[in-house]
This record gives sequence, structure tokens and C-alpha cells, in this order.
Amino acid sequence: MNLNRETQPQTQSLSVYRVYHPEFNRLQLYGGEYPYSSDDIEEFIGLGITTSICLAEDIFTNYPNEVRTTDLKLLHYPIRDFSVPSNAFMTSILDKIDELIATGETIYVHCLGGHGRTGTVIGCWLKRHGFRNEQVYAKLSHWRRQTLFGNRQSPEGTEQIAMIDHWQNGS
Repeated sequence: MNLNRETQPQTQSLSVYRVYHPEFNRLQLYGGEYPYSSDDIEEFIGLGITTSICLAEDIFTNYPNEVRTTDLKLLHYPIRDFSVPSNAFMTSILDKIDELIATGETIYVHCLGGHGRTGTVIGCWLKRHGFRNEQVYAKLSHWRRQTLFGNRQSPEGTEQIAMIDHWQNGS
């Protein structure tokens, strides 16, 4: 039976959304909130996540100690809350995501709440891969609705929305 994975209900406790793209051979990209507990890290492992990209300004200060005993790779691309990075910095984030996907990694992109900075990065990544603005916002909205805090707009600020709206491949 061929089920549409996008419509499958979310069962995890962490407010995570799955990013689907037709080019993927398997699910390789997730977005969501900051992982605060050891249960969150356990969930990462269960989802097959191998790399966490933190967009929060203060890296891993509250990451659970358990993360240090896993093989989870931790990367930091700090973006000030409610703002956007430069085009060059966004390009470096998107390049890293594409590089990790190409090498078979499964990535979790997060900020604190998982909707502003995370939505901006995921939105620009979708634009890079051929999605139009209306498709990007429809997908972000659909994915966010399936999370614990799905009523929050993603991305959340006008500057973040403008970055996605004007993003060009290789901007």
C-alpha cells in the first residue's frame, strides 16, 4: 500500500515536523523546537536523526547531558531571535543541509520554538529546491499543524517571511 507520508499523524512528544521532498530516497530532514529533555534526545535517536543544526544564539547551554553520550553531531548556526541571517550565512546553512543529505545524514533543524528561525531556514531550503512561495507556506503550515504547538505561524516575523519571499536559489 502506498501511503502519503505527509498525511501520517505525528506521534512524538517533541514538537517535530517532517520535511518531505520528492528527491529524497528516505526521510532526511526534520524541523522543530529546541530539544530540552533526555526524552527528546531519545526521540531523535528513534527517528534516525544523526545531525542537529541549532539556530539558537546560545548553543547547547540547555541540551540534555545525554546528548554527549550519543553519536549525534551538533552544528551551530546562530541567528538572533525574530531576525534573519545575511544571504551569505543562509546560503552556508542550506549548503550544509544539502551536503549532509547527500552523504546520507538525517538532520534536525531547530531554534527555540521551532517556528521563526527554523521556518525561515526550511522555507528557504524549499525555495532552493524549486518550491514556489505559496507551496512553501502551505507545506510549513501543514507540517506545523501536526505538531504540539501547531497553531503558531511559521515563520513568525515579517522580515523572515520577506526572506523566504525573495529567496532565489543561490541568493
